[in-house]
Amino acid sequence: VELIRRVKDKLKKRIPPKEVSQNKAPVYENTITGKKIDLNQLPIPRHWPLDGGRYAGTADAVITRDPDSGYLNVGTYRMMVQGKSQTGLYLSPGKDARLHITRAWQQGKSVQVAAAWGIDPLFMLVGSQTFAKNVSEYEFAGGIKGQAIPVVRGTTTDLLLPANAELVVEGV
Repeated sequence: VELIRRVKDKLKKRIPPKEVSQNKAPVYENTITGKKIDLNQLPIPRHWPLDGGRYAGTADAVITRDPDSGYLNVGTYRMMVQGKSQTGLYLSPGKDARLHITRAWQQGKSVQVAAAWGIDPLFMLVGSQTFAKNVSEYEFAGGIKGQAIPVVRGTTTDLLLPANAELVVEGV
């Protein structure tokens, strides 16, 4: 009961993320772009013999932007490698990223998406919860930690990415 009370108290406090420059973001220590991208170099497993491919995700942070309000969502979703530089993204009905993508496509817009791995486990906690559709999980994570989450603007996208992630893939 004490743990539940403490978590509820922490979730009441929200701290917006703090943007840092790319030269201060550990995630940008090594960058591969364009034709040099090869997802096959990553240890993405085939979990079961009958799986359709190699699946990354679940312990990730997938970032999307609401096409109407601009709010950033951080969720946990599975991704299947489709080629050297492509992945598919499984989005359950009703989940924020799926709502963002569906609305953007209905408006004839493309959608920016990023996925981060090697992240603070707190992202998996907040990314798997359901919060108000106008408050980013970055703010809840900051409230739980008691300090702003460092984020960095993407290079392929205009999304704010976890600056301390081990690996980020970005795309449209």
